[in-house]
Amino acid sequence: MGAPAMGSPTRTAAAQSLRAEGPHDPRVLRGRAAEFGSLGVAVLSRFPIRAVEELDLGHLPRDWVQRRALGVELDLDGHPVRVIGVHMSHLVRGSPVQYRRLARLLPAPGVDAVVAGDLNCWGPLVVAMLPGWHRAVRGRTWPAWSPLAQIDHILVRRGVHAEMAEVAAASGSDHRAIRARLVFP
Repeated sequence: MGAPAMGSPTRTAAAQSLRAEGPHDPRVLRGRAAEFGSLGVAVLSRFPIRAVEELDLGHLPRDWVQRRALGVELDLDGHPVRVIGVHMSHLVRGSPVQYRRLARLLPAPGVDAVVAGDLNCWGPLVVAMLPGWHRAVRGRTWPAWSPLAQIDHILVRRGVHAEMAEVAAASGSDHRAIRARLVFP
């Protein structure tokens, strides 16, 4: 008998988030003066959160903020599952360096885990940079109004499968949301 599927509607909601702030790169703003802004990552769960950890992905010289991933350990009826929420830099800013850092920080094989978020990268390249992980959801997510590519991902390891996986309709963001109901071995 496998562990319960993630997404059970009988749980109370829990959330954990982190935020980074810094000046925007004026080139991104197309000639306007640099502005102060923020970047956030959150993990929302219907399952209890046992532990929280910030994972430092470092600062890239061409990125305006030091990126961090948010790791939480969920309690799925006594079964621990690690969920890592990320918002990676763009390839043009040097994100392969961050992917190498992230790969070293991820749980060891054999630990049930999920990586999810805006990875700012196409699926085949993401799984090439994170060996042993595969995409649970496939479909175009960006830009939301006329999606051309999937840059938002839910990554799982061998043995984990999605009972349900979908890209949601546009809902006010520049990305389309993705969701999956995952089953662990």
